[in-house]
Parts: sequence; C-alpha cells; structure tokens
Amino acid sequence: MSITTSKYGGLAHQLISEGIVSEANMKIAQTESQQQQVGLVPYLVDNKLADAYHLAQMLSQAFGDPLFDLDALHVDVIPKDLVDEKIIVNLMRCHYSNEDSVYRRIK
Repeated sequence: MSITTSKYGGLAHQLISEGIVSEANMKIAQTESQQQQVGLVPYLVDNKLADAYHLAQMLSQAFGDPLFDLDALHVDVIPKDLVDEKIIVNLMRCHYSNEDSVYRRIK
C-alpha cells in the first residue's frame, strides 16, 4: 500500500512535495508527535527526520518572515553598549545549549 501526499494537508503536504521529508517519515512523525503531544516541526528536527535549515528556509518563504541564522551572528561584534546584555543572553540561550560559555564570551 503506497502513501499518497493527498492524505496530507498544509505543512505536511508541502514538506513532502518539496522533498524535505519523505512520506514514510511524515506518517511516523504525525503519529508519534501527536502521541507525545509535541509539535510536528520540533518532532521532525529533534528526531532528525528533516534538516532544520531546509525546514527553516521553507517556513520562512511560506510565511514571508525573514530567516535569521544565529550561526552567522558573531558575538564579538555585537555593540555591547547599545544592546541590553540580557537580550543577547536570552537570544543565545535559545540557540546554544551551554549558556555560561556564551555569557562569558559576551562579557
């Protein structure tokens, strides 16, 4: 029995159509993300069923929002006297797992 993309709507259909997620992986992701009560996108990324960068690019284009790559942000060039340090730390906390090392680099 083959899976067809017509079973999927919205985001799932677009991810399959653009080749970001296979149909088989989407079936698994939808079932398991609902069982675990997590969003589809975090489930796909956390379980490495979709490339986070390609997913972010597609979502950025679909919603018309800019894509900001935190890996391109160089902490050393942030104007420290113009930006509240807490804002920078909170932004970096979302991206890096070890806040202390980022905080030390900022100070």
